[in-house]
Amino acid sequence: MVTDACHSGNLTGSDFKGGFLVGEQLRTVQNNEIRLASCATDQLSAEDKKWGGGSGVFTYYLIDGLKGLADSGKDGAVTVKELSNYLKSSLERDPVLKSRKHVQTPVVKGNEIFAMSKVNSSDLNRVLVRNVAMETPPLMDLAPLPKDLSSYFFDLVASREIEQMFDFIALSKLEPSEIVHAMQRDTIFLNRAMEANRYAPPNNPLYDTAKLSEYARQLKSNPYALKRCQKKLVELISNRGQEIINLYLEGNAEEIERRRYYNSVKNEYGQYAKMFEVAMKLCDTKSPLAKILAIKYHYFSSVALRIGLFIAKDTTGILDRAYAEILKAYELEDNAAYIHTELGNFHFMKERYAEAEKSYQKAIDIAPTWVIPWSAMASLAIVKRITIRL
Repeated sequence: MVTDACHSGNLTGSDFKGGFLVGEQLRTVQNNEIRLASCATDQLSAEDKKWGGGSGVFTYYLIDGLKGLADSGKDGAVTVKELSNYLKSSLERDPVLKSRKHVQTPVVKGNEIFAMSKVNSSDLNRVLVRNVAMETPPLMDLAPLPKDLSSYFFDLVASREIEQMFDFIALSKLEPSEIVHAMQRDTIFLNRAMEANRYAPPNNPLYDTAKLSEYARQLKSNPYALKRCQKKLVELISNRGQEIINLYLEGNAEEIERRRYYNSVKNEYGQYAKMFEVAMKLCDTKSPLAKILAIKYHYFSSVALRIGLFIAKDTTGILDRAYAEILKAYELEDNAAYIHTELGNFHFMKERYAEAEKSYQKAIDIAPTWVIPWSAMASLAIVKRITIRL
């Protein structure tokens, strides 16, 4: 099934709860789906009568690719990887986009070897005949469009987890107007270090120091480019936070292990909280993302404080501060299983067993297949039984 969802922003209503419920369901099938987007988040999708009489350029090449033009292996099947390569090269070389100087980068994610379609020779021949009739210049004869300057920066940022790329604790101390420029300096410094140590080829276009420096200068002189950069960074941070939460919801062993009390020394959740503090500074307060960022900020702040409790020299007030943070997250979003589970953990630690049971049960009601609240409920039952015996 292919779903065209480019104008579905209000599909679930204006509040966050609708989006969260849909997101919870999408997450459960994430491993079995292929996600295709016509452009990057900071780009616009082009439409014109020149593409199939009025379709979008992405749809035009998507259909042709599925019919067989993307079958570079000539084995009668179009895989995710082949389709991705075909879409990117087609949009880079499209004569209409080139004439408009419009940069559009399709995004394809999923199992690269999955076969998206089987090639029907009749369909493929019709596409080939149509292209000849339209006298379309061969794609290989057209030079690709130049990369947008921002892509040099964001390609480097995407090369590793964003919390490994930047020191968000230091960034959180800066004024909003200084944050992006500091991040630019950090990436340029990192890129030069990688080049010096041969971590990346010196002439690799993804890590072009001159282009990174040029983009940094552009951001200082162009307020619109700066605003677009801020928006993209906010989206990247929000997505990264959701990835971490999703790993927890999926029962990922590594993520669960990181939350154990004996791993307090390696507590990374404070960095995540600072990451969202930075995002909140960069985000427009009227943006729908503002509330989501606040929820994640309070949630990660709470987890960081609770885990840090086990190694703190002075534990006075830490648990109460952590509880206050998770309550703030709950006030903003009362229908998230991971928030109810964290609430249950605090009630458990405070020996408020009835309240803990209610919180764990609410988490189970929201996400009945999630193992964590079930496990917590079992531990609670054991403690209650021991307490009764004592």
